[in-house]
Amino acid sequence: MTIFRTTSRFLLVTLGVGAFLLSGPPAWAQKDPMASPAIKNPPPAKGPLAGRPETSGAQALAPNRPGPFPTPADKLPLSRIKAPPGFKVEVYASGVKNARAMRIGDKGTLFVGNWQANKVWAVVNKNGKRTAKVLYE
Repeated sequence: MTIFRTTSRFLLVTLGVGAFLLSGPPAWAQKDPMASPAIKNPPPAKGPLAGRPETSGAQALAPNRPGPFPTPADKLPLSRIKAPPGFKVEVYASGVKNARAMRIGDKGTLFVGNWQANKVWAVVNKNGKRTAKVLYE
């Protein structure tokens, strides 16, 4: 019985060591396949096209950074906006910077959320004149 236990232990240890040696080098000895030794210090990213190819197509996709203040209504390029026949483009309200989400309330109030200032505006129509007021900041 003792010989059988010793033989089976020896066999298990031998099989374990053989499997370890056949499995290849350990994980800590392997190199990262994603590491690129050719580029050690990439050039610093510059401008809105950083990381993109410098083509006219890529330049057309560059982000258009808004100014620090809302554009006045009389300086908006409305003539450049093409509308289908029977439709017209006009400014409903101005003075809200970076307007993103809009919703018309039950009483006709236009609620506008903006992106950078984290405000909610209410555009109210009083006697044909629309005014924007901050509801929440």
